[in-house]
Amino acid sequence: MRFSILLTAVMATALMAETQKSEKVQVQGYTKQETQALVDADLKKFAKKKHGAVIEIKEDVEHDDYSAGMGGYDDPLEPLNRVIFNINGALDIMLFEPLAHIYRNMTPSVARTGVDNFLNNLASPLYAVNHLLQGQMDEFFQTSCSFIINTIFGGLGIVDMAEGLGLNNQKAWFAQTLASWGVESGPYLVLPLFGSSTFRGMFGIAGDFMANPVGMIVKNDHRHSNRHLQQRNLYMAMWGVQIISEREKVIEFLEDLQKNSLDIYTSMRNVTYQSDQKMEKDISARS
Repeated sequence: MRFSILLTAVMATALMAETQKSEKVQVQGYTKQETQALVDADLKKFAKKKHGAVIEIKEDVEHDDYSAGMGGYDDPLEPLNRVIFNINGALDIMLFEPLAHIYRNMTPSVARTGVDNFLNNLASPLYAVNHLLQGQMDEFFQTSCSFIINTIFGGLGIVDMAEGLGLNNQKAWFAQTLASWGVESGPYLVLPLFGSSTFRGMFGIAGDFMANPVGMIVKNDHRHSNRHLQQRNLYMAMWGVQIISEREKVIEFLEDLQKNSLDIYTSMRNVTYQSDQKMEKDISARS
């Protein structure tokens, strides 16, 4: 399962009905072009005071460490992306957000930690494969040992026993592998259900699904056997639990982002590209 992608997916689905409101708003003291420039800069701190249709922005805003540059972020498919973004947002409002609140309210934190540990342990073979593809042998060894120890002695990973032994189960995805091979991120892309991504991220998702050892295990030649159906149903159930678990973690973040964004679509695009830039920077630093 492509677990970390789910976080990006649910972040991208945090959309209210008026995602294109930035096109109708002009910041006091700025032209429409300057207003859009402010939006594209992804300003993080601003105060909103509504006077009719006017929004006043504080002078002492804080810029991100990662810049879009003079040309902005590459988004040639913006009209189509916005349509998919709206659909994802409606699905989040109707389904994922309510389920995330129910999950938080009905499940104690210790149980949620156990669920996270179990799902993270289940994804460990995929992490190990990507570490190997990236040539990170130490991380491959630690992740593999962590998986074995937690599976045997930690109740299938519900308890993280390996952490106490100094073994770090580091997440690694195929999108990182592609970046380490020098593949560029490409244009911004909003995927149905998976949410904000890039062309590199899209191929990363596909690679993780194909290379995931857990997914391979549930596949067999007896397509109509009860065992196969049970395995597939269990696999899909765990995938659903992962979506709700990750959505619960970002409830406050998405609420704040919605409140503090002139255009939630633009903000999510910037977050996606800045996350990619940070990943590339980390990869360069370890080279």
